[in-house]
Amino acid sequence: TNLAYPNVCAITSLSLDHTSVLGSTIEAIAGEKAGIIKPGIPVVSAPQPAGANGVIRSRCSELDSPLTEVGTHISHRVMSRTSQGQSIEVRTKTGAYTLGMTMLGGYQVENAAVTVGIIEALRDSGFTVPDKALQEGFSSVSWPCRMEVLSREPMVVCDGAHNPYSVAQMLRTLPDYFDYDLLVLVVGMSEDKNLPGMVEELAKGIWTEGSSANPGITDVVVTRSRHPRSVSCGKLAGLFDSYPCDVHEGATVGDALRVAMDLAKGHAQAGRKPLVLATGSLFVAAEAREVLLDIEPELYPELDILDGAP
Repeated sequence: TNLAYPNVCAITSLSLDHTSVLGSTIEAIAGEKAGIIKPGIPVVSAPQPAGANGVIRSRCSELDSPLTEVGTHISHRVMSRTSQGQSIEVRTKTGAYTLGMTMLGGYQVENAAVTVGIIEALRDSGFTVPDKALQEGFSSVSWPCRMEVLSREPMVVCDGAHNPYSVAQMLRTLPDYFDYDLLVLVVGMSEDKNLPGMVEELAKGIWTEGSSANPGITDVVVTRSRHPRSVSCGKLAGLFDSYPCDVHEGATVGDALRVAMDLAKGHAQAGRKPLVLATGSLFVAAEAREVLLDIEPELYPELDILDGAP
């Protein structure tokens, strides 16, 4: 990101991820991300956790770079949302934009607001970007593995959330877009991630009698992707031992989906409205896409195992 000299810089919402490279605190990560800021070049920043804003603002002030913050200078609201997509309004100091997009999730609304800020900064520097082009861009863009619907009968969604923050955001916004009354999870994770933190966030969504997790998680199917860094099923299952949910195993993502979809079928026959969610890793989400969308598998040099379709 530092090889090119930009016309505008953007920083999306930060969280604790890739800590071995970027640092173990939000402030340290913000300092690394702020390295893309160049003297006098406009910056657009998404809403940030405590500690990050100060670092970004300080760097912009130091380099005399104009800063536009979503939430302060740019506002947004969701006008409508379904499992098919959402319509949003983004307001800036110069105007309002009504945008439709098929991407789901509250974080995509924030990303859209950042994008509008980028477009306005480019316009200010002499670029011509018609409103129609902006609207067409949003209506046609897709982002695989981010709250992506893979099947509607039964409803299967994949999301590559792979840190505690993104897991929490996913579970918080999922009911805004889907009509379901229980969750069946397909979960696989990578060794270099915060496993206890992610499991803790997932566990907050487990349904128990009298719990606030409604709709909640009733079943967890642990699995592992083909990637060499993937966590073993046994290790991941052990992290759920202390939580009140039924834990199952699937040796491959394809196996796990078979188990999860069978569980969902049983719940549906009992009059429930289940949703199967494949998450915990971009690798797991990608392999779920391969299985359900009949995509040629991506193989890694270390492994040559192929998933079968359910």
